Amino acid sequence: LHETTRGFPDADLLQGIRRRPSAPLLALLERRLRQGSRRLARRRVLGQALVDRLGEGVTVAGRRQEAHQHWLTPVLSRDPDGLVDAIRRLGYDATRGRSLVAVRGGSPPDPERVGPEARRIVEQVVFLPVDGDMGEADVRRMADAVLGFEGAGGGAP
Repeated sequence: LHETTRGFPDADLLQGIRRRPSAPLLALLERRLRQGSRRLARRRVLGQALVDRLGEGVTVAGRRQEAHQHWLTPVLSRDPDGLVDAIRRLGYDATRGRSLVAVRGGSPPDPERVGPEARRIVEQVVFLPVDGDMGEADVRRMADAVLGFEGAGGGAP
């Protein structure tokens, strides 16, 4: 599923972008556009609740930024694959974001030119999903799983 949402293989690009979305997909898009602002506001509240519950013991990338949308909340872990597995066992679609590349000037990325902090973030980041349809119990459950995992040896960096 992830690969199909990222684009089309070069050979199928024109054919792929000429496809019309299905009726159910258009209905979903229409519903999301109508409900958008309520869901976004709810997602911001839930995302901030997640960050607050994680506390200062878990590194949340961008925690001190002024504006957040929180559809993905990036946390750092010394065992990111283990944390993803733990969160997924609870039914939440955490991800590593393996398509991220830390780049500081130049293309293609030269590992020697990438700052050590950017490299560390890319290597340790886990994205926790937050959705406006979630409830406070979901946020508590996910945060408690992160705190339990990190406290049990996953270890926040």
